[in-house]
Amino acid sequence: MSLPRPLQAPEPRNPARDTSDGAPEVRHQAGGVVMAVWKNVALHVWTVAATTATVTKLDEFSRAFINAHPEGISAIHIITKGAPLPDKEVREQLREVSDRYSKNLACVCHVVEGSGFWASALQSFLTGLHWLTQRSFSLHICGDIAAAAQWVPTPHALHTKVMFAPAELEDALRFVRRRAD
Repeated sequence: MSLPRPLQAPEPRNPARDTSDGAPEVRHQAGGVVMAVWKNVALHVWTVAATTATVTKLDEFSRAFINAHPEGISAIHIITKGAPLPDKEVREQLREVSDRYSKNLACVCHVVEGSGFWASALQSFLTGLHWLTQRSFSLHICGDIAAAAQWVPTPHALHTKVMFAPAELEDALRFVRRRAD
């Protein structure tokens, strides 16, 4: 007969050794916007222009996610082909959100799906959005999910010490992108 083993406290969370598998957790999906989390990476898909309401939701989402990850986070925003630019008021609101959380960000990556004048205008807007931000995070704008999945792991690991393979991130991004279709 063996004696029962004493109960042990769970091992403290070590973000550097996070090996959790699985699909991203969708936290918000409405009005053409999907907000999800995977490890300590926020994944967003925008099929419409940002509005005051969606940026307020982004702000609430960001605050809670950052509070849950003191090691820092990264954010990836996929903007689908043809999504309009936000109006001036919303642009300022986005800049304020970016400023508010910049010290908690390892990196931000924008995936601009599409090409031509619309994509150029959107890339200029995104560059300008972060240009005036007092940012310590790395910024990257690319044209597809595969490029984002290749770029994000390095700056993310340097800041947060959380590592993952590009293929894992690509799977997570494709999962969230499909939710927006």
